[in-house]
Amino acid sequence: MFSVRAVDILESAEIFDSLEESLSDMHASWAATARVGRNHSVTRAAVPLPDLPDPFRLPGQVALVFGREDKGLTNEEISLCDLAFTIPTSKDYPSLNLSHAIAVTLYELFNKYGVVEPPEPTEAKPATREEREIVYGFFDEVVEDLDLKDYRKPIAKQVFRNLLGRAYMTGREVSTLTGVVRKLRDLVRKRK
Repeated sequence: MFSVRAVDILESAEIFDSLEESLSDMHASWAATARVGRNHSVTRAAVPLPDLPDPFRLPGQVALVFGREDKGLTNEEISLCDLAFTIPTSKDYPSLNLSHAIAVTLYELFNKYGVVEPPEPTEAKPATREEREIVYGFFDEVVEDLDLKDYRKPIAKQVFRNLLGRAYMTGREVSTLTGVVRKLRDLVRKRK
C-alpha cells in the first residue's frame, strides 16, 4: 500500500535464514557501520561512504548490508562482508536510523555514479566467494605456521581479508594469488 511504484521490488524480494546464505551468490558485499574501529580494530576498519568505488563498474553483484535499527551489525556479520563503510556524521550523533542510512547511501552512490551509459562489458569474471575462501584458507595456514603470538593471528587473517575485500579481484587474479599463497605455505612448512 505504501510502496508506490515499488510493488515489483517487494514482490521479488527474497527472504533468507542467515546473512551468510543471502551473500552466497554475491561477488562483493559492503557492510554499513557507525561504530568505526580505531587503529586496533581490523574488523571495523571502515571506508568513508564518499570513498566507495563505483559499484556499477564492478563485475558481478554488490550487496549493501545494513544492520538492525537498534544495534547495527555484529563484528561477526561485518566479517562476512568484503569491506565496511561508514557514513560521515556529527561526533555528537554518530548513528543514523536504518531508513536514513539506506537513503543517504543510495543517494550518495546514485549522485556520484548514477548510470549515464551502461558499463562496457568485460571478459573478466569477478572472483566468487568460494574462490576467495580458498585463498583465505591457505593464508590462514601460513599465519598458523608463522611464529606469531596467538592474539595476533586472527588480526593478521582479518587484515588479509580486508585487503582482498577492497581489491575487487577477478577470478583469474584470485587463482594466481592462491597459487602464490599455497607455495608460501609450503615454504613456511618446509622451513619448520
